[in-house]
Amino acid sequence: DLKLQFLYFIVQRTTKMYAILALTVVLANADTERPRGFWADRPGRERGPPPYTPPSSRVYNTTGGPVEGKINVHLVPHSHDDTGWLITVDQYFYHQVYYILDTVTTRLMDDPNRRFIFVEVGFFARWWDEQPDAKRSQVRGLVKSGQLEFVNGGWCMHDEASPYYVEMVDQTTRGHQFLKKEFGIDAKPKGTWQIDPFGHSNTNAWLIASLSGMEYEFWGRMDVPDFNVRKPEKRLEWIWQGSQSLGASAQIFAGQIFDKGHTGYGGWLDFNKGDYLQVQDDPTRHDYNADYWVDRVIREATEQSEAMRTEHQMWACGSDFNYHNADLWYHNLDKLIHYVNQNGSVNVFYSTPTVYYQQKKKANLEWEVRTDDIFPLQSGDHQYWSGYFTS
Repeated sequence: DLKLQFLYFIVQRTTKMYAILALTVVLANADTERPRGFWADRPGRERGPPPYTPPSSRVYNTTGGPVEGKINVHLVPHSHDDTGWLITVDQYFYHQVYYILDTVTTRLMDDPNRRFIFVEVGFFARWWDEQPDAKRSQVRGLVKSGQLEFVNGGWCMHDEASPYYVEMVDQTTRGHQFLKKEFGIDAKPKGTWQIDPFGHSNTNAWLIASLSGMEYEFWGRMDVPDFNVRKPEKRLEWIWQGSQSLGASAQIFAGQIFDKGHTGYGGWLDFNKGDYLQVQDDPTRHDYNADYWVDRVIREATEQSEAMRTEHQMWACGSDFNYHNADLWYHNLDKLIHYVNQNGSVNVFYSTPTVYYQQKKKANLEWEVRTDDIFPLQSGDHQYWSGYFTS
């Protein structure tokens, strides 16, 4: 018994030691990453009035749209939901995707200015089957108003390397048939959001443009050397022609979703990373950071504008299985839109890829025409995504 008690004592003390060490590391990292040099960092007597304060009603102004002559930032809320990856489709649905769709649709109904795009109809159809008639009617209203928009519209976001074109057509057709049956013309996808495939096929561009009647395709992953060449030359968007014989009928507007690197679908704007990254606009709190967020958005938008051919840029607001608590994103995005537009240096608003594409089309520019495949994709030095072609 004494030996067991001694062993328990040692384990308990060791566990506490590691817990304290881990907490120290977390706090140290949080302290080094926390932004400094803003209003809340000054001594209390030197601060003056806070630069941004909440509206008295606590209702943030989320109205907006494109403004000519300004940098226009299109905020596109989305969640990339793999139909099977680290766990099964069933597990993803019941653990996460059900609550993503449930909370997103509720939060969209709270504010008519909010937007959300969804891709994987296989998940949506399963969620739809479990909804009462009243909820279905509300969601049909969201689709009709454009608040909820389906992009791709296939059963999943298909890979572009391994599948034969028949599978691409079949899964896209199945998703589109569901959307047409439940929502009619209101849900017809106008473009595609291929943010996670590792490489891109001009066959996909041909199928999307010529057969599906879509007008645009945006990528989330791009070959690193190609990205590095194109970025300073403002060539991150182009016309992609998937078939030389079909000519213009197989053309589609395409581009890379911008970020610091070649993968842009989960960029720097990520409210899932930690508590200190939330937009804190209460000046009575020690962690007030609204001025930091406004400054950061303006800096990022200005930097991205140097790689864009028009005054419009698109920010993907989300990543893998985000929005299972939609309040986390929308509450913060509402604040960003309110305060950044209050500053006036750039124009920020809720948007969709379709609205963004319409502004690109409206610019009436002549775009580069590409006819190539993007294989194999290089994600770093000597890092080629080619093994999965056969595995």
